[in-house]
Amino acid sequence: MSINLSDRLSAITTDSAGKTHVVWEERGLLWHAVYDPNAEEWIDANAIVAVGRESVIGLNLVSDPSLVNLESDSTTTAPGIAVVWQQGTGNNSNFFYTGAQYDANNDLQWLSEAQPLTSDQIGDLDPRSIIYQGSGTTNVLVVGNKVDIDKAANLSVTEDSDLYTQQFSLDSSQFSSTNTTTI
Repeated sequence: MSINLSDRLSAITTDSAGKTHVVWEERGLLWHAVYDPNAEEWIDANAIVAVGRESVIGLNLVSDPSLVNLESDSTTTAPGIAVVWQQGTGNNSNFFYTGAQYDANNDLQWLSEAQPLTSDQIGDLDPRSIIYQGSGTTNVLVVGNKVDIDKAANLSVTEDSDLYTQQFSLDSSQFSSTNTTTI
């Protein structure tokens, strides 16, 4: 399958099994594919979550062999991947995420819808994500900027940009047992 990412926002990562994953935004959807090094092409391209018509900026993709908690006490984990992005513009921009775990057939099972990380009337800008090992769990740490765009546009008001951090984890209970198909 030929995927042209030259004019699209995309992010890439390699998981603990050595598989290379890519995500990109196209026509109001986030898509995912895996690279097949033998065929030298992207395979299994699927739409993973609807993002609507709002602008998608700052796409991030991370992977970890213990990203998904299988038990409530976080002692049993499984591999997973997570996608973080900024959606919207100005003070109507927010951060969202989705994630995936591997099912019994070793196929990725995605969350059924985008999960909001922020929901406010302040610009949430430039998200960056890393895997963070803390307090016995594996989390995705998101760092970005918060700025009131309206105040920043007013030259008589000095508006600062605040560093924003938040972390989240993926739990197997978040995934529908039947959500291995795409939207």
